[in-house]
Amino acid sequence: MTYNRSFGTTLKLLRTSRRLSQRQLARELNVAPSTLAMYELDKREPDYATLRKIADYFEVTTDYLLGRSNKLYPNEKIAEEGFYHIFEELPEEAKKTLEDFIEYIHIKYRKDKKE
Repeated sequence: MTYNRSFGTTLKLLRTSRRLSQRQLARELNVAPSTLAMYELDKREPDYATLRKIADYFEVTTDYLLGRSNKLYPNEKIAEEGFYHIFEELPEEAKKTLEDFIEYIHIKYRKDKKE
């Protein structure tokens, strides 16, 4: 399943959910602020080591960063029973909006979030 979420979009979502400026995150990752800006604009891609550093910093999977999965954590079990049938009846645009919102809420309110 493809999630149509770019690396840049995901990175910006993670950064803004932590209320970090590009400059602050660039400092944390030891990259130039202009490099981080290019990542968020999808005009440049990180190398493997930087991708791992970003995943470690935000405590997410590299698949999540690359838009290959909606699972933030390697062992996360998405509860599908109960609401799955309702979700499946929604139009694709509504599904995408709901998935994006759930990701945002999950990131914003996760218990182990770094302040």
